[in-house]
Amino acid sequence: QQTGLQIARFLEQSDALARQAELLSMLQATFDATADGILVSGLDQRIVTYNQRFLDLWMIAPDIAASQQI
Repeated sequence: QQTGLQIARFLEQSDALARQAELLSMLQATFDATADGILVSGLDQRIVTYNQRFLDLWMIAPDIAASQQI
């Protein structure tokens, strides 16, 4: 019975992780498709992420963007 409970918990976690991955994928697609240029920084002022539109608007070269020194 304990093994059955462990399997059930594992399956619940697996389903939750799959749903989380699906939602993250949809969010990323929306982020990338927006007409706005977006740059996200953390509380420490470090770059967390940005979209291609941000790079295009500010004419930032891909190699500079990859260095995270925008």
